[in-house]
Amino acid sequence: MIAEKIAIEAALKSKQQEMEWTKTHIILFSSFTEHLIIDQRHISSLLAPFYEDMGDIALLEWLGFNPDFERIPDNFIRREKRETYVLPMEINDTMEEMQEDEFNEEDEEEERRRHDDDINLEEYEQTTRNLTDRRISSKVEISSRRARQTVQNQGNNNDRFIRYIIENPTTLNDETVNRIKDNVWQLHMEERYDLYRYWLFKYRQHLQNSLENQSRGYNLTVSILDQYRQEEDYYLLKDNIIVAMTTTCAAKYHNVLEKLQSKIVIVEEAAAIFEAHIITALSTKCEHLILIGDHVQLKPNPSVYRLAVKYQIDVSLFERLIKNKFPNVRLNIQHRMRPEIARLMKYFYGDLEDHINVESERAPVRGVDSNIFFINHNHMEANVDDGRSYRNEFEAKYVIELAEYLIKQGYEPQQITVLVMYLGQRQFIAKQVKQRKLLYGVRIMVTDNYQGEENDIIILSLVRNNPEKNIGFLKTHNRICVSLSRARCGLFVIGNMTLLAEVDEMWKQIVASVSETNNIGNGLSLSCRQHSRNKFIADKPESFAQRPEGGCRQTCDARLPCGHHCERMCHNYDFEHKDVVCRKQCPERLPCGHPCKKQCHIETPNEHERCRAFVEKAISECGHQIRIECYQTPTASNCKKSSLQRLDCGHVVDVPCRISSSPSELKRFFCPKPCGEMLACEHKCIGKCGDCRAGKLHIPCGEKCERELICSHICKATCAANCPPCSRTCETRCVHSRCNEYCGEICTPCKEPCAYKCKHLRCTRLCSEPCDRGPCNEPCHWKIRCGHTCIGICGEPCPPQCRQCDKSRVQDIFFGTEDEPNARFIFLPDCGHIIEVTSLDQWIKDFENDPDNKTAIRFPECPRCRQKIYRCVRYMPILNRVHESISQVKRKILGNKPRQEMAYQRTQLIAEYEKIQRNLKEINLVQSTRDLFSKLYKDNQFFSDDMFNLMTNTLVFLNEMDAILIEGRKKLQECVFEDLVNAPLRHIVKYLGAQGQDRNFAEQQLKDIQSEFKRIRRVIYIESLVSSLKQTLKQDEKECIDSMKNLTRKSGPFTDEDRQKFDDLVKKFEQINNLPGLGITDRERIAIVRALNISKGHWFICPNGHPYVITECGGASQESQCPDCGEQIGGQNHRLLETNHHFGLIDGSQHAAWSNEANLNLRQPRI
Repeated sequence: MIAEKIAIEAALKSKQQEMEWTKTHIILFSSFTEHLIIDQRHISSLLAPFYEDMGDIALLEWLGFNPDFERIPDNFIRREKRETYVLPMEINDTMEEMQEDEFNEEDEEEERRRHDDDINLEEYEQTTRNLTDRRISSKVEISSRRARQTVQNQGNNNDRFIRYIIENPTTLNDETVNRIKDNVWQLHMEERYDLYRYWLFKYRQHLQNSLENQSRGYNLTVSILDQYRQEEDYYLLKDNIIVAMTTTCAAKYHNVLEKLQSKIVIVEEAAAIFEAHIITALSTKCEHLILIGDHVQLKPNPSVYRLAVKYQIDVSLFERLIKNKFPNVRLNIQHRMRPEIARLMKYFYGDLEDHINVESERAPVRGVDSNIFFINHNHMEANVDDGRSYRNEFEAKYVIELAEYLIKQGYEPQQITVLVMYLGQRQFIAKQVKQRKLLYGVRIMVTDNYQGEENDIIILSLVRNNPEKNIGFLKTHNRICVSLSRARCGLFVIGNMTLLAEVDEMWKQIVASVSETNNIGNGLSLSCRQHSRNKFIADKPESFAQRPEGGCRQTCDARLPCGHHCERMCHNYDFEHKDVVCRKQCPERLPCGHPCKKQCHIETPNEHERCRAFVEKAISECGHQIRIECYQTPTASNCKKSSLQRLDCGHVVDVPCRISSSPSELKRFFCPKPCGEMLACEHKCIGKCGDCRAGKLHIPCGEKCERELICSHICKATCAANCPPCSRTCETRCVHSRCNEYCGEICTPCKEPCAYKCKHLRCTRLCSEPCDRGPCNEPCHWKIRCGHTCIGICGEPCPPQCRQCDKSRVQDIFFGTEDEPNARFIFLPDCGHIIEVTSLDQWIKDFENDPDNKTAIRFPECPRCRQKIYRCVRYMPILNRVHESISQVKRKILGNKPRQEMAYQRTQLIAEYEKIQRNLKEINLVQSTRDLFSKLYKDNQFFSDDMFNLMTNTLVFLNEMDAILIEGRKKLQECVFEDLVNAPLRHIVKYLGAQGQDRNFAEQQLKDIQSEFKRIRRVIYIESLVSSLKQTLKQDEKECIDSMKNLTRKSGPFTDEDRQKFDDLVKKFEQINNLPGLGITDRERIAIVRALNISKGHWFICPNGHPYVITECGGASQESQCPDCGEQIGGQNHRLLETNHHFGLIDGSQHAAWSNEANLNLRQPRI
């Protein structure tokens, strides 16, 4: 039944949603045809221009919508925006509300208070904003309607079409539709809209009929389900003596009550229940109705206050019966209030008496002189929310301070309730209380919501005070009774009591009563429990600041259990000082003689704090004196001094005592001595010994490179990196132009015609190409500035010196041909020297023929100053060849490879990197290494050969290290593996990650890494060998193993010489302890030889090294196959197969038993 109900509910919701969507959407064509709403002839006509499955598009175009009209996936075509209109009836109602100049105060306050039991400031603020917004929107609704319609008219066409089609009714009926011609495309647009409205009307009728049918089924199902449930409830309740329920539940389950046939009905709080609610709780079998209530307190609270005023619906059956003198009994003994508070109730209950317990069990309120007091003031109220409620800020502040003061007297926040008459006052106080942590837990309630409750202390805020002397519903006696009767021990009322007494007779009597007992005044009298004479009148909220701790302003001076006096300001809470912590110092002395510095600890008298006085003590391990706290025993780890210690690297350095005492710490101590070793670059290492791990892994060289680059400039980069491209300005130039690139970049070749020409010879190639003419040796006939003939060569730049004017400079002997009368000179523009041409030609020729220059790329040099010759027309073919060679080198350095080759190399590296990533088992790549290889995946990344080499080397090293780690973990114990294998290899991983990402490893770095790999592999060998040996070693075996250990663990790099020594020791050890290829010990070898009992020279090995024996004379007489590998062994006619060999190592023989050597050594028999 429940499942059926859920299914019908889902179907109803679906149909309701469809009905709502017909008011805002264009219905799909398929929805019309599915329910046979459109005539078949109209369907055929509508779909004629389209394919059969394009009905929705056909309908849209028929209605005149744009082809790109947006559609949604819920079988409806919706418009994006739809304006919400205010119906005319809503506007009229709004206008009527605007015309109401006055409102009923009690009606508004009742509506605001209802369903507001819990404090929620955010909800209150939101409600306030909503009410304000609603009023503003009501005022501007009519004036803004035209403006809104103007905005609507500016919307898109689809929006206007949908609104126009849907909102207007159709003028068609079944008869007129039948008369429409078959071709619906010939209809005018208005006719089309009207026809669509008719279809929409029919579709809505179909939905409405479906809704009605399903609603009837739903109601029937719910009715049957309710009957089942009530029947179930009846069987659960029928055997109970007492059945308790609310009046609402009684009305809902009236049929169950009839079946139960209860004869007695008891109604609690009957005076606050509507008469109709009580009637519904009665059954036909009821014989006795008992009503319990108090009609003097609050009445029933109708949802519509006007019903209470106009029709007296707030008069309960209880009150009506009492007023009609129906027999009743009043309970006149109260168990709640102290007598002085109960005295106020005589104006409501004439014969009220106090139970004896209220005098003995209701303690007087601490910190005040009166348990009941009315604080009279004249501070004005303020409107809240346009006059719908009120608040009095003076009262609110006073109430908050008074509540906090009472908590300081030792009361819990739950013992105090703040009652207010207006919701606006409650919300204001609650907002202020949020800022006072001490008041968390104090309830702030409206009086009407507090009926039936009570608390130890009630603080009542009456709020009202205005020039009009309007006290609102403070004149309602029911509310007065409730508000004054909630307190058990203390009642404090704040308000304008003069105004209340003047306006209302009941208040006048109450004020007169408290005046007689002096329980009214302009301020509450505060008292101190310890200093009773220090009275104080708190007549304003700020007055409570004079009692910051709840007592007076004197010092407490009470004696604490520890014997010290309380130094706090007088406080009325914790009067027994159970929670007061003494802040003075403990007066006792410790066993060492020093005073205890701990704070007073009377609860734990023997738990003194450890003595923290600083004293001088000697450290037993090193004998140094140290200033330390008295309770501590100094050890070497506390010592701040140092001593000279020899580290594993051999250096003697100052080491702190705390490290010297720990061998493991001393082993890891960083050596600060300079490394100073000569690197492969021929510079001294500038790192510290600890940085270079005692020379095993040198840090990159920090010296300047100073090597000559390919361009002849000096490299200014650090030595550790491969020389980067030169960053100086390129000096390549010709007579036409100069290169504007950096020197390290590839120069653009000059495409101008070669300028090397004279009247005798002329070059026909481009300037950057080798000249196709030789040098001209004819003399130059030009006149220089002095008027003499040029001493240069035809076609060459004229030297600035003259043979006559500058004779001493021109004939300065260098090669010996300068002083000849017909000597001709070449001017070198790079340095400014002039050189005799024949000598310079020979110099250049010798430069070209130099074997070193055939492999090195160098510019020729000036013979006088060694300046590189970059510009000289005579030697331009040589210079161009050098430039071309330099360009080729630059292309290689800069990675100027063909794009296809570069892409292939990247692809190969990516594949290798991903393969290694998958296969690595022991190594986790550091982030810098990941960043390096991530560049491979960037399309626009530039790569040089150096970068490719760096990545290749890194992958090789990672693969090698992972293999070493796998082998070491498999063969070694965990502690040995971690210390001797894992730790150094992890350091190498970091070492690789610290390398720059644009330069390959330097030669020294590659050498160091490879040396470490060799050393660690040998560490694994020797350590696994030691752990596998079971027998006691001989002296020479021990020495061999110790030597191998020393080689792998010694300080400094593992050199090729160390490697060779280690390998030699391995061979020696194998010869001493173990036969190669056999895996047996020397003792086992001797035992085997003795067991066979044959002479020496009978052992041989097959091509694969497997041993076998030839018996008898030891000469091979037949062939066979090796049982281990299947190779041929033995021989014929005492001749051993060439692939087999004598194996004398097993029996110590020097040659085979049947051999020339053995036969020559045979002794002749004696004659």
